[in-house]
Amino acid sequence: MQTDSEILNPGLYRLHRLFFIAFTSFAVIMALIGIRLAFGDGEDAAIGVVGIGLLPFSALHWYAAKGAKNGAKSGKIISRVIGTFWLFGIPIGTILGIYVWYKTADSWKPSESQNNDPA
Repeated sequence: MQTDSEILNPGLYRLHRLFFIAFTSFAVIMALIGIRLAFGDGEDAAIGVVGIGLLPFSALHWYAAKGAKNGAKSGKIISRVIGTFWLFGIPIGTILGIYVWYKTADSWKPSESQNNDPA
């Protein structure tokens, strides 16, 4: 595991990792509730589909965290896409979206392989 000094964009890495854990945990809990209801009375068992439907969002945050940690361009792009959608979530989402856009603009630290572009 890398320390904070080895993580190129620690703020974004922590933010996306937190949302990855939250989405994954919520998806597992909802899926387990859906399975329990399916074997019980069978009504409202479709709630487990909600949990499974959140897994793509969890995967996006995982890829964004991985990209932020390594300074990959794909991590920057995914972070900006997520940040753009967050801008519509007033007020907390707007704050998170502005933070993501700020961190991906001037303070983004690219990996060494992207720094060595020939001039």
